[in-house]
Amino acid sequence: MKPKYRLFKRGNKYYKRDTVTNQRFSPGTSCRKAAQKLIDAENQAHESPALGQELAKAYLCKRRSKTGTKKGRDKTGMRMENDACI
Repeated sequence: MKPKYRLFKRGNKYYKRDTVTNQRFSPGTSCRKAAQKLIDAENQAHESPALGQELAKAYLCKRRSKTGTKKGRDKTGMRMENDACI
């Protein structure tokens, strides 16, 4: 599958180009590695949106287990119980 976004440099800033609409956006960084990571994440999210949701849930579960727990349902609708997401 062709990636939706491509990285290019103009001056000392990096930009991403949408290969479908040919629009250009600035990721807001002049570091190549950081810009490439952002573009890779957006391409991955575009290829499989369901995977992105599952990764976000896993990240939130891990984050909540470090900060404490609360029983019942939280604002995201995930049921929390005894330091684990269900």
